[in-house]
Amino acid sequence: MFSYLLPLLVASTIFERLNIFLPALDFSLKLSLIILPIAAIVLFVKKRLAFNPTFLFPFLALVVLTQVLSILLSFDPFQSFQVVVFTLLMIGLFYLIVWSVRRGEALTRLVWAWGVGAVTVSIFGFWQFARHLLGQDPTLFFDKWVSAKTLPVATFVQNILGQTFLRPPYTFIDVNTAASFVGIFLILGWVWWLTTKDRRNRMILCGMLVVSFTYFILTFSRTALLGLGVGSVALGFLFLKEKINKKVLWGGILVGLIILVGGLAYFTVSDPARLGSFRERQDYVRATVKMLERTNFIGVGAGNFEPYYTTVIRPRQEHGYSHSILLTWLGELGIFGFAANVLLIGAVFTFIWRRIRTMRYDSLWYKRLSGLLAAFIALVFSNIFHAHYGLEFTWVLLGLVVGGYYLSKNEKWQTVNERLNILGVGVDNVTMSEAIGRVKGFFKSGKKAYIVTPNSEMIVQARKDPEFAEVLNGADLAVPDTAGLVWASRIWGTPLKEWVAGVDLFVELCAEAARRGGRVFLLGADPGVAGKTARVLRKRYPKLRVAGTFGGDGSSKGDRETVAEVKRGSKGEDIDLLFVAYGHGKQERWIRRNLAKVPVKVVVGVGGSFDYVSGVVVRAPKLFRRLGLEWLYRLVKQPWRIKRQIALLSFIFLTFRESLKN
Repeated sequence: MFSYLLPLLVASTIFERLNIFLPALDFSLKLSLIILPIAAIVLFVKKRLAFNPTFLFPFLALVVLTQVLSILLSFDPFQSFQVVVFTLLMIGLFYLIVWSVRRGEALTRLVWAWGVGAVTVSIFGFWQFARHLLGQDPTLFFDKWVSAKTLPVATFVQNILGQTFLRPPYTFIDVNTAASFVGIFLILGWVWWLTTKDRRNRMILCGMLVVSFTYFILTFSRTALLGLGVGSVALGFLFLKEKINKKVLWGGILVGLIILVGGLAYFTVSDPARLGSFRERQDYVRATVKMLERTNFIGVGAGNFEPYYTTVIRPRQEHGYSHSILLTWLGELGIFGFAANVLLIGAVFTFIWRRIRTMRYDSLWYKRLSGLLAAFIALVFSNIFHAHYGLEFTWVLLGLVVGGYYLSKNEKWQTVNERLNILGVGVDNVTMSEAIGRVKGFFKSGKKAYIVTPNSEMIVQARKDPEFAEVLNGADLAVPDTAGLVWASRIWGTPLKEWVAGVDLFVELCAEAARRGGRVFLLGADPGVAGKTARVLRKRYPKLRVAGTFGGDGSSKGDRETVAEVKRGSKGEDIDLLFVAYGHGKQERWIRRNLAKVPVKVVVGVGGSFDYVSGVVVRAPKLFRRLGLEWLYRLVKQPWRIKRQIALLSFIFLTFRESLKN
């Protein structure tokens, strides 16, 4: 049941005008915005989400920042505030898709949901077209309960091959928007039809494509045709570049684009209605220039193109829709907002294109990722003369594209236990149970081993300290001790299986030692903390044998004393597990210096684990840990840790820099 909740959300996003409408309260809310929080909560509770900032995070943050700043100088600040809220909701929609799509089957369901939406809009469109041509009222039967956009008949006058054709005066969804949505499905549906082996599914997809294509022809939207045309050319290039001579291929692409642009230009100048529409758009270009000049290229504020146009530039006009996403960005957000949005588009294209170039030409994901990129290109070009870039289905497509990118990289990775290089430090791709299994293997082999628990701060320190990096990389097992490392791996598309917290590993190893009758030694932490930790562990695991505890500062000056204490606790027999809690840096160096000197089987650096287990420091609630926000809880409880968070900022910067580089 829950696997179809997200597809339902995707299908609902196409119904731009399908609102929950309460006339008595003069209130309406889009259906997709009602389903969105419900889906997010359910998927979170059911643990269907794998959080990943994605490579787009800095670009999305930049777009939001430009919108937020526009509020300060906006023509109508409240209007800009609403746009910011809507953008945040759409980013939430984007991330919900990326976080939920962890297997190819999930992505396929969402593509099918897109197709269901396209077919639904097409069927409603056929009904309206037919009733209008028969001279009957084309208003939809549910217009009493939902808010459907109503446009005058003159808006839909079309001239096709010398014949006048009228589109319905009432439309379930804006025709240009619907045509663009359906056109994108023509690309996605065809690629999925091509890569689907099941005969029944191929037949259904074929029927959906026929219905969608018929509706696309009836709408005859120039903006949607431009998008579909350019997207199809891009897809043709990606599918044929290894089969056809490059000169012939590029020549064919050039001819195709000339025919497409020439045909659209002909239909524009040959019909007075379309020519008038073109001239209106020229006026919007001039209006955009005035907006930039009057605001010193800052813009009039997010969502304020039409209000500013009808109030300041053309006071007598009732409407002032820009008819171009480019004009919207320039007029509303100025040069900086325009640049931020272009950078976002450029990032999507760059990352997907780089990924496609590394893939095998005949592979499943090469074809599907090519289709997703072509669909995204179609969306961008259909917005040059229309402005539905900010609508919900745009963010759905963005989620599908980015989700497909990560699926193409990590489906194989999820099945292996390789060591991932995180900014120069090797981290093992293991779960908690696999880490425990590795320790058992050390016991069986008789090999003396040491384990480290790298976190974001340690990674940054290791980049500045080659000796420390060497110590970390020389460990027999390195587990990801913070969510930051897992997030970084997911951003790069080579995800670590899970966050293996050092304190949890410490407790699990003690539990394992208790089961097998092993002995442990606790070394480090503040005076008295190790002893208190031992008492807590004995109470929790009565069969656990604690060979001894000892404090100290971990400096090389005290090595003789600490080694002597461990030997004294061993009583001539190797200790199974020695836990060292001197804090990162000190503990790893102590282990490296003294591993050969102490009678132990496995040594583990555990940082502040003694503090948490003993109760000296309260650990973050499970919700914070699950969201990867334990660092935030620590910062609130221990404000003096702010200096250590600078390393976290450095780690974030280095992560995204590495993402852009590779």
